[in-house]
Amino acid sequence: MGVVAWTSGLSASGFFGRFIADEHTWEPLPVTGGLSPMAGGDESSIVYDSKRDQLLMFSAQGYEDAGGQVWAYEFASGTGAALDPTNRAFIDDSPVALALHRLREPVYLEALDLVLFTQLWLDGVQLGYDVANNRWVKTNIARHASQQFGSVDCGIAFDGARQRLYSLCNYSEGFVMRVATANITTTPL
Repeated sequence: MGVVAWTSGLSASGFFGRFIADEHTWEPLPVTGGLSPMAGGDESSIVYDSKRDQLLMFSAQGYEDAGGQVWAYEFASGTGAALDPTNRAFIDDSPVALALHRLREPVYLEALDLVLFTQLWLDGVQLGYDVANNRWVKTNIARHASQQFGSVDCGIAFDGARQRLYSLCNYSEGFVMRVATANITTTPL
């Protein structure tokens, strides 16, 4: 697949395409249907869904407004569509103080069919997007009291060989969270 870029939705100034490494060029990807009209800077992200050979796109509606909508782009057909999660309003209508607007630094966990985000926490636990059931969920991944996740220096990665999730952040201190995927559970928001 390679690297995919998504900027400013499908507007005249936007681009949606993949990098062709052998040719050192970018190639636009064909789109039928639709994609989010915008890709807002700090609150948007894309992640590859390996079960369905598609991109999942999380697009802000504006600054500090995640909207809760999820878009999918299927590589085989070139089709893009809004998925309308069943509990989208929970994210869309949340007060800014809850900071549920930073849908960035995602990781897809195929075994759980779950997308997690470095900066999406509520009541001391990590939130995520349940792909199979098309809904936002709360996980049982607890946030450590001294954990300063929530800055632009955070990241999240999955180690398939060890079936572990690593979340790294260096906001005033180094912090590593290590979670075995077999121990992750979810409940709908």
